[in-house]
Amino acid sequence: MLAKGWDYVVIGAGAAGCVVAGRLSEMLPAARIALIEAGRERLGLTTKVPGIAFIASTFARQNWNYQTEPVPALNGRRLSWFQGRILGGSSSINGMLYLRGHSLEYDQWAQRGCQGWSFDQVLPYFKKAETNSRGAGEWHGDDGPMAVKQSRLDLPICDAFLAAAGESGYPVVDDLNTDVVEGFGRIDTNIGNGRRASTAVAFAQAGRRRGNLDLLSEAIAARIVIENGRAKGVEIIRQGVRETVWAEREVILCGGTVNSPQLLMLSGVGPPAHLTSLGIPVALDAPEVGRNLQNHPSYSLRYACSQPVTAYKYLNPAAAIGMGLRYALTGGGSLAESYVATGGYMRSDPSLGYDCGDDPGAGDAQRRRVPPARPIPGAPRLYRVGRFGSAAQPRTYPAA
Repeated sequence: MLAKGWDYVVIGAGAAGCVVAGRLSEMLPAARIALIEAGRERLGLTTKVPGIAFIASTFARQNWNYQTEPVPALNGRRLSWFQGRILGGSSSINGMLYLRGHSLEYDQWAQRGCQGWSFDQVLPYFKKAETNSRGAGEWHGDDGPMAVKQSRLDLPICDAFLAAAGESGYPVVDDLNTDVVEGFGRIDTNIGNGRRASTAVAFAQAGRRRGNLDLLSEAIAARIVIENGRAKGVEIIRQGVRETVWAEREVILCGGTVNSPQLLMLSGVGPPAHLTSLGIPVALDAPEVGRNLQNHPSYSLRYACSQPVTAYKYLNPAAAIGMGLRYALTGGGSLAESYVATGGYMRSDPSLGYDCGDDPGAGDAQRRRVPPARPIPGAPRLYRVGRFGSAAQPRTYPAA
C-alpha cells in the first residue's frame, strides 16, 4: 500500500487532468500532487508529428475503444467513440483543432446555474492558457503554456474549399475563434515548433520538471475511498496489485465523460436503486450521475475530385521522402500541419436559432475538410476526398 505522500490526487491525466495537475504544481510549489493515468506515459511518434496524427487514435493501447449501444435512429448501428488512454488523453490522439465554440453556449451554461461559466468569465482563462501565433489581443493570449497557430497546410483544395464557401454566401473569416456565428476559414491548431501541443506537453510535463508532480501511469482507478462523507483517497490497480493513493487535501476527478460517472458509481455515488442492484454500498444519493449525456454524431462525406489537388500526391515515394526530409531538417512542411486544415460553422436549417433576445443565433453544425484522398478504382483521374461534419441537435434555450 502506498504511503500518505500527496496533498492532491488527480484522477485522469487527460485534457482536463493534465491542466489541473499542472496548474496546481505551478500555483502551489510546496504541494505534492499525484496524477493517476490508466494509459501509458510514453508519447510515441504518432502523438508528436502532426501530419501523421490521424494514426494515433487507431492504436488500441492508447484508446479506450468505446462503442455506443445500438442507436435506433441509425438502424441499430453502434458508433465508435474515441477516448484517449494515454498521458494527455484525447489531446494526444485527436486532430489538434482549437475551436472554442460560440459565446452563447457558455452564457447559457451560466443562465442555467453554472456560475463562473459565462463567456466573459472564461475568456481570460482561454487567453491565459495559450501562446497564439497571432499575438495578444481581444481574443487571444501570447504568454501561455499551450501553443496555438493557424493552419497553413499548402494544398490547392484547401483554398478551393474556402472559395466555394464564399461563393455559397458564407463569410470567409481569418479567425474562427472570434465568436463567429456562421463562417468558414483556416482552423487554429494546437501545434508549436512543428509538434503537437497536447496538455501532456503543455501542462503535465512542466509540472513534473518542477518536482512536485508525480505521474502514476498504467494505473486503473477502481474506486474513490470515501470516509465519513469525505473523499480521502483513490484505490488503484497497478500491475495487478491493488493500492490506495491517499490525499491529504483533495481528490479531483477528471476521468472524462464516460469514466468520471462510472467511477463515481463504483464508489457509491449515484442512483441508489441502480447501485444496490449491483451490490455497491450507497455513499451518496445522486440520481443524476450517469444520466443526461448529450453528444452529437460526426459523419464523413466523400466526394470525387477530378484534379490532383489533395494530399494524395504525398503517397508518391519520392514526394513522401522529400516531405519527411524537410520535416526532419527544418521541422516544417506538411508534416508540421494538422491533417484537418479548413472548416467552419453553419446552420443545418436557416430557421434554426437560439432564443436569446436580439441575438440572431449561432450555427448548429460544424464542417471540417480533410485533404487526404485516394484514387477511385476504375477511374484513375478521380480521387476521393473526405469532409467531416459534426451536427448538434437543434436547441432552443430560454432568454436570460
